[in-house]
Amino acid sequence: MPVNSPPFLIAALDAGSNAIRATVARANSATEIRELASARWPVRLGHGAFTRKQLDPRTMTRAVEAFLKFRNLLDRYDVQDYYAVATSAVREANNRDQLISRIRRETAIELCAIDTREEARLARVAVFAEGGLRFAPRAIADLGGGSLELLIAEVGQMPWSVSLPLGGSFLRERYAPADPPQRSELAALHYFLNTYLAHLPIPARPQQLIFAGGTVNALLRLIQRARNIEISQTSLTPDDLEDALLLLQASPVQYISRHTPVERL
Repeated sequence: MPVNSPPFLIAALDAGSNAIRATVARANSATEIRELASARWPVRLGHGAFTRKQLDPRTMTRAVEAFLKFRNLLDRYDVQDYYAVATSAVREANNRDQLISRIRRETAIELCAIDTREEARLARVAVFAEGGLRFAPRAIADLGGGSLELLIAEVGQMPWSVSLPLGGSFLRERYAPADPPQRSELAALHYFLNTYLAHLPIPARPQQLIFAGGTVNALLRLIQRARNIEISQTSLTPDDLEDALLLLQASPVQYISRHTPVERL
């Protein structure tokens, strides 16, 4: 992607396991970026992909339709520079090249399936841009549908990172497919997580954990609506998280989707 001198227009697309997100922004300086448009399409590329290692043909068609909308967005704002990336679902699928080729052929957009290190780096950059890394080292958790990236981050540095197969969609498909989850499924899921994380060799224990990613943002909005919390509040207490856990365990997917905002162009 070319590097231009501000001001200039730029667009970004994130093809995640649950949704495809797009943003167009104007970079007025190295630190001042103003969003002009954004959209979210719930394509669910990861649906079934983590157990079969294959992207579903119908899901790929929905993804191409989302990329066509992104192409219209690029043309509407006359954006020349963009960054389109795919994460866990596409990265791990055996037929990912089929999707990437189809997107290139039908939309003239180049999609790059980034590796876990790049995904962690982008999470650090995003948190830093929001002012979350000004002082002491921080732990960052980028939670998506297919994977969880954990990293220790400082200003300009990422001394440690790891990618774990602990995304929300992956865990639900593998351990809790019932709607809503059954008690036995939840018990198996809790046992797996406790066992898996107990042996994770984390080199440092920062005092603050910052969550990033679409899954946790959707969770935040769900909690805000359920507890009548101000939309500007982005810090959650243990009680907030406990309420969210109880809500997710007891509610069917249709209820959750009705109470989670979905943005479309």
